[in-house]
Amino acid sequence: MTQYLGLGNGVEGETRAACRATTELHREDFTLTWQTMLARGIAVLGPSIKIDLDVQIVPKG
Repeated sequence: MTQYLGLGNGVEGETRAACRATTELHREDFTLTWQTMLARGIAVLGPSIKIDLDVQIVPKG
């Protein structure tokens, strides 16, 4: 999912645009099906990874 957050001004008055992106990767999609287990049988790694990005874009000046 991506979301445009709008325009704003930085500390020095420069124009900035902001956006946010999120996604989830599943390990088995990349043939990573192994799991490391702790002594009690609890999985150390889950089956998926969540990625969140917050990005600010500043024009090159």
